[in-house]
Formats: sequence, structure tokens, C-alpha cells
Amino acid sequence: MNSLTSVVCDGPEVGYQFPPSYRFYSPAGGIEASGCFMAITTPAEASGPNLERDVLQAFAKAQAAGLAIWSMMGTVQVMSGEPCVRLAQTLEGYRHWVLDEQGAETEEGELCIEGRSLADGYWQRDDLTEQAFVSWQGRRLYRTGDRVRRVAEDAFQYLGRRDDQIKLRGFRIELGEIEAALRSIDGVQDAAVRLLGEGEEASLVGYVELREDGPGRMQIRRMLQRNLPHYMIPGRIVRLTTLPKTASGKIDRKRLPEPV
Repeated sequence: MNSLTSVVCDGPEVGYQFPPSYRFYSPAGGIEASGCFMAITTPAEASGPNLERDVLQAFAKAQAAGLAIWSMMGTVQVMSGEPCVRLAQTLEGYRHWVLDEQGAETEEGELCIEGRSLADGYWQRDDLTEQAFVSWQGRRLYRTGDRVRRVAEDAFQYLGRRDDQIKLRGFRIELGEIEAALRSIDGVQDAAVRLLGEGEEASLVGYVELREDGPGRMQIRRMLQRNLPHYMIPGRIVRLTTLPKTASGKIDRKRLPEPV
């Protein structure tokens, strides 16, 4: 990765695109922005530990340097006072829709893409093609699996993956929202949340990877209570030296230990 960074920064090109796992192989463990390049995440992979924080910092540096930032969906803007990156101004040839579970247009739901460049489907995977490519009001759409909120005309805020939404005692909960709240706590390096148990025994468990001066369990819970409703506060907080990772650097949720 040292050699890759050298090639990127020393070369004449002005833009590069990397998946989120790039940060795990970067010597500094983060994303860089300079006059020569900007490392941008792609929608094909979920974001990794503290990636949102790194991206916001990199975007701010790039904008200060007068660089334009784009995703495959549209221009990316860091909105003042918002803890998120807003996607807006859809690229020519694309259109985006937000649909609920019944397929009706809504303000908050699953992001679906319409465009001339949509693939015919997954290679030799009719089951996946049937799930992801749908016909809607005479249009052919691709279901991204991403949950978004429409915040303005042709502007969206990312909320998390559809697969990360669970239901606990009648409440719909985005696990990614709890994880983001945990990662925002000073001293928390990384975090994961899972639902354990069934029925009345079901409960949320939060796993945190702390820095040396990281907060204690009660302190973490108090900080979460400032920003989350009571039903989204994990019943247990498990502190780990490191969260288990896959070979690509993602959290390996199957290896998260049972709380003792």
C-alpha cells in the first residue's frame, strides 16, 4: 500500500476510486485528500470502522483545496451541522426512487435506481436477479438494499442497509444507527451491535473496541441515552480488545462472542 500511495500522489491523474476496505491497508489507516487525488468509497461495499468520520474529514480538506467530489450517484456535499454526507444532483441518465416495503413511493425507505446502464441481471443467478431487479409502474429498477431519507428534491441521506433493520418489541431499529452512535463516542475505536435471543428474551448487545483511555460501560450507556430512544440502548455493552474481522477488514459478526 505504501507503493500504491506513492503512485497515486506522484502520478498526474486527478481522481481515484477505492472500496472502503482501502483504509485497512493504508499505512495511516485512513483516507487521504490532496491536490492530486481523493479516495472515494464505492456503493458496492459497506463502510468500515470510523469510515464516516474519515470521509467527512477528507471531504472537508478536498473542498478547501477546491476539488470537486463525485460518487456514482451524484455530487457529494458535506452539509454544515449534519453528521452525514448528502448525495444530490443525480448524474445524467439516472433517476432514483425511494420505495417502502409495499412498493409505494415514500420519503424514507429503500433506494432504487433507474437508468439506461442497468445490467440485465446477475450472471447465472436468476434468484438474485429476481430479488434485485423489479418492474415498477412500467419502469425497471434496481433495488440497492440501502435505506435512505429524502431530504430535498433529488437529495438523500443514507440511513443504513435494509438487512440491518430489526424489530424488537414492536419497534423497528436500524442497527447501523446504534453503531454510528457508539462510534461517535470519544474513545470508541469501533463498534458493532447484534440482536440476541428471541421473543421476550431478545435484547440488543453492543460490542466496542476502545482506545486506552476509552470510557466505561455505564459512561457509554449515558452517552447513548443523550441521542437515542430507550428501546435502542443495548442492554449489554461488551468491551473487546479488537473486534473480529474478516480477511477483507470487515467486522465478522458471526465471531462476535456471547456476553458472559
